[in-house]
Amino acid sequence: MAFTHLYYDRTKPYGIMLGNVMSNLESSLNALNGIIGTMQLMINGDGSLDAHYVEITSRFGFPDDATSHNAFNELVAVQGKVNVDTSVTNVHTALVQAINKFR
Repeated sequence: MAFTHLYYDRTKPYGIMLGNVMSNLESSLNALNGIIGTMQLMINGDGSLDAHYVEITSRFGFPDDATSHNAFNELVAVQGKVNVDTSVTNVHTALVQAINKFR
């Protein structure tokens, strides 16, 4: 692979903004994968029933197990859109939907 680093001045106002965007993107992707991994370890069963999400309900403060189940599924759906190297559709829509659902 060819050398492809793009250098810019991180002390300039726009360089700072670009660096912040890249850092936030990296942090968010890592955090999404991490929180889903954490939730997976809290599922008691195969994850097909609301009753399997009791621990997630308790630890995350969701109002009930059905909401916990839906929250997990929503996050996994977004993860499926952003963690692939193949062509996918409606990535923006999935991101905006998840952001709005958790507000």
